[in-house]
Amino acid sequence: MIEILTIIKETDTNGILNYTVNGNLPLDEAAKALVIVAFNAEKPEKEENKSDVMELDSP
Repeated sequence: MIEILTIIKETDTNGILNYTVNGNLPLDEAAKALVIVAFNAEKPEKEENKSDVMELDSP
């Protein structure tokens, strides 16, 4: 038997985030699964934001 949980993330026109949860997987099982997935996930590579980098003039 496959149990499913779908999490939908929406942003409205005002920039407010809304989450919708749907499926037949109980929330306590879903929470446990998300913790396990997050624990085993690799950390994302840090992206350098060019707007945060200051260029200095050489003397």
